[in-house]
Amino acid sequence: MDDVMNFNALLSPVLVISLLVPITVFLLWMEARRTFRFRFLRILSAGMMMLALAAILLRPSFTVDKPGDVLLLTPGFEKEKVDSVLTLNPGLVVKHLTGAQPHVHSTIVRTSDELRDIADRIRFLAGYGLKEAELEHLHGKSFSYIPSALPEGITAISIPEKMVSNRRYQVEGIYNGTPAASKIILSGPGGREDSVTVRGKGLHAFHFSYHARRPGNIMYELIVADSLGNRVIEKLPLKVGEAKPLNILFIQSYPAFETQYLKNFLAQKYHRLVLRYQLSKHAVRYEYANRPPVSMNAISRNTIKEFEVIITDNDALEKLSPAERTIVLDEIENGGLGLLNLQGSVPKNIKPTDVFPFDVFRVKTDTAEIMGDSRRFILPAIPLRVSPAASVTELIKNKSGILTGYGYRGAGKIGFQFLKETYRLSLSGDSVAYSEIWTPLIEQIARPEQEPYSIDITSPFPRYPDEPLHFEVISSGQKPAVTNDSITVPLKEDVLLDDVWHGTVWPGNSGWHWLNTLPYYVSEDGEWKTLEIANRMNATRLVAVTGNTSTPAGMIKEEKEIPPLLFYMLFLLAAGFIWLAPKL
Repeated sequence: MDDVMNFNALLSPVLVISLLVPITVFLLWMEARRTFRFRFLRILSAGMMMLALAAILLRPSFTVDKPGDVLLLTPGFEKEKVDSVLTLNPGLVVKHLTGAQPHVHSTIVRTSDELRDIADRIRFLAGYGLKEAELEHLHGKSFSYIPSALPEGITAISIPEKMVSNRRYQVEGIYNGTPAASKIILSGPGGREDSVTVRGKGLHAFHFSYHARRPGNIMYELIVADSLGNRVIEKLPLKVGEAKPLNILFIQSYPAFETQYLKNFLAQKYHRLVLRYQLSKHAVRYEYANRPPVSMNAISRNTIKEFEVIITDNDALEKLSPAERTIVLDEIENGGLGLLNLQGSVPKNIKPTDVFPFDVFRVKTDTAEIMGDSRRFILPAIPLRVSPAASVTELIKNKSGILTGYGYRGAGKIGFQFLKETYRLSLSGDSVAYSEIWTPLIEQIARPEQEPYSIDITSPFPRYPDEPLHFEVISSGQKPAVTNDSITVPLKEDVLLDDVWHGTVWPGNSGWHWLNTLPYYVSEDGEWKTLEIANRMNATRLVAVTGNTSTPAGMIKEEKEIPPLLFYMLFLLAAGFIWLAPKL
């Protein structure tokens, strides 16, 4: 240990020495010429008295080496794990955040500035981890994270980002349970929508089905009730928009009953329809809905750009001229057009083609069981199923395979539908089930709407007041302008990606807020407690670097002041002896 003496003088050291040296010489000379007893002790006491006075004025301290690595305790840390780390690393300095229980000899870290000051020294972090704003001080630092067990409650939740009214959606999540059974209830403005019971300790996946009946910012609730009657109610904000009408082109060989019923259904939803039937080489018949008539004897690049979706089948596609087929495929690949290829029958060749790029296999059954709004239906189906693949998005499937779905082709999508005679659902009174078969398929393959830029909030749910909320903006070539509750937000362009911008806002209160026209919800403090802890732990894991927990702690320099009380006592003892010696 290398000890170095420093001084934190009350007065200038030069002034102190200039005054005390002559006074000391004078006092020593006076004691030496006096004839009282204890001359040597009196001279020694006079010198000690002046040295004590000099120390009181100069305030000496020592710079010493001491263990510097920090074990930071966050709320929820487990004492047994902390004690184990301290056994392997006895020289660690233990500190705890506000809100965490103190440990033996631990000192508190109260502010963000204090956390920043010790960031380079943090080698271990235990507990539920740090909030995002606190973690910013530890980016690029090397420390090991010692996580605690998750508390009971909802640890993950997934909400559809884009929803439109009169559609059925699912909320998915993960619940960390206890040995006792718990019931999770989804409740909306109209009351209870769905429920699920989870049993046993550990993580359990769950999902709910709900019907978004009207547009707007709607508050649902997730109610967790255990067997003892305890209830936890969490607010679940959902953003529901209005369905936008699409321009849809039907290209068919002849009017089929399924097509006519689908046309009526889409027309009732205010979609703009053109139906072209190629009855023969020279005979073309047209039908229209929600739009003025237009002649399309030949498909051109200008006319095809008007539509978001084409609904057709293999027979109708084969009747297109090579030039028309090329235009359609180019518009799918480069323009984002959606194509719904309806298989009227089992084709002789089931290999993938340019208009049906899916691997399919034959099945024995020519029916499919479908769950309707209140009961199950058996519908006819083409005895083909699409093989699961990363490029295929499945929308309807059963035990036999994928019945409805789509895949990407360049910027566009190609969809498929193996169910037949779906109009039976509506004729039997279950129009919701009919809508759930066709609406998601048509809307998800449709050409995406062109926007000057899109905003995506990257901070996970839940979000809280006075905490950073990050978002990303993808523009179409120009710098976007973003406001948060009508206040302009500064943006920073991505250093690697063109036309990608990043921004951060700090919502000041709970409730609904808007980034331009994008609504987002800020929860109240204390809501979604378990989910917030799970998010915090995941974020801390991403920043932490796992290291060797038995490596000796490093050393730091620390200035340690000699207690002034010692010098005051020495001064009084020396002065007292000088006063008392002549009387002895």
